[in-house]
Amino acid sequence: MEWNLRHYSPRVRAFSNTATPTLPLPDAGFDLVLAFSVFTHIAAPETQWLAELRRILRPGGVAYLTIHDESTWAQSPELRAQAARDGGLDPEGPPPDWKTVSAWRGDDPYHCNVFHGRPYVERVWGAFFEVAAVRPLSTGAQAAVVCRKPS
Repeated sequence: MEWNLRHYSPRVRAFSNTATPTLPLPDAGFDLVLAFSVFTHIAAPETQWLAELRRILRPGGVAYLTIHDESTWAQSPELRAQAARDGGLDPEGPPPDWKTVSAWRGDDPYHCNVFHGRPYVERVWGAFFEVAAVRPLSTGAQAAVVCRKPS
């Protein structure tokens, strides 16, 4: 945040928020929301954050969010092994169709890696947005989910 305040125009508003899904932003005030490497580490209040992003987007607005998905599962053996161990899955087997959380610190729900199966994203995230696309990023470390708030 400090870097943003120093390097961006004063028109760019930077602020810190808490883990609680409430943002000091107006309803329907944004056309675009970006969240890189956020939903890859949210274990519990995921749906509350989706509701909050929906609240601040204008009708027709887009949320561009990244997740660990099937492509991450295939290309990240270390993450896959940890997630499989924590979730009771076969690390050499297929990725789960649901949300799988692999925590590396039990005292903090954000110190985790979260895998989202596409069926889960379409079903759960689809309750908040139109899920327009789920595409692996070129690095293979994450996938982009493009969500649109219905008009």
